[in-house]
Amino acid sequence: MIFYDANDWSVLNILRYRGSVVPHACLWAFTSAALEATFRHTGFCQYYLVEIIDITRDGGSLTVVWGGFTAVLSMLLAARNSQSYRRFWEGARLVYMVRGEWFNCVSSLLSFCSVDPMKDAEVKHFQQILVRLASLLHGMALQHVCDVAEDSLEVLDMEGFDESSLEYLETVHDRCDVLIQWLQRLMVGARRKGIVDVPDPILTRSFQELSRGIVNLNNVRRIKDIPFPYPYHQIALLLLMVHWFVTPLLACLYINSAVLSTALVFTGQAGMWAVVFVANQMDAPYAATAVIIGVVAAVEVSSWVGFVPVET
Repeated sequence: MIFYDANDWSVLNILRYRGSVVPHACLWAFTSAALEATFRHTGFCQYYLVEIIDITRDGGSLTVVWGGFTAVLSMLLAARNSQSYRRFWEGARLVYMVRGEWFNCVSSLLSFCSVDPMKDAEVKHFQQILVRLASLLHGMALQHVCDVAEDSLEVLDMEGFDESSLEYLETVHDRCDVLIQWLQRLMVGARRKGIVDVPDPILTRSFQELSRGIVNLNNVRRIKDIPFPYPYHQIALLLLMVHWFVTPLLACLYINSAVLSTALVFTGQAGMWAVVFVANQMDAPYAATAVIIGVVAAVEVSSWVGFVPVET
């Protein structure tokens, strides 16, 4: 989880290593710059390439062609980065919508509870089970979409659940579907016993919020399970590798200054590869190091505990 001040434009933010794509981009840029230095040192461009390319005759055409190639590659990478950016924020929005729907559902059910003193014990038992189920459901939802260990997301204790139910929950493939069913049965049972004391049309709002949460969770799974289209990724990577190899050749051929040539190759390649690595990170908003899951999981237990005093 990476926290930083977006309004801080100091050098310290530039030098931060954790979460940065700069080291990986500089590694690829360094290899391209090293190729340029190798071509220049061995005289490959001066003695071999000039025999194939007549700079006086073909230099202008070659510049135009290479400029067009670079422009196409830049547009591909820009479109890739833009799509990844939208994917990232859509993933963040859906995760918070899941939590918001379920949070509001539980909040409404707690406010719908009967105030009859004769049902005080039943109401408290219902509230305890409800909050624990909601916490477990949200934790299982986050666990399903993020790439972390099973015991890394904290949830409320399972006090009040029988061992057979917990053992069954361990064996099912999709625990969220089972927990949704348990919650719905808990709500229906509480309505029949008078623990939830509101008209049925009002109670249906809680069912709708519960269902909208699972629908949003399925949209979250879609973002996690369906990667960026491979043909697009393959072509962009192929063109980028061509650019990585040919740029040192042309720089060695056209630029007389060795220092300037190496610096320009390094800078250009670092920018290209940085865009690629940024897109790759935004394509996986639910990765173990992503901000989204970390922020949501950090408020997981405290948010559900805030409803009622949890008895242990």
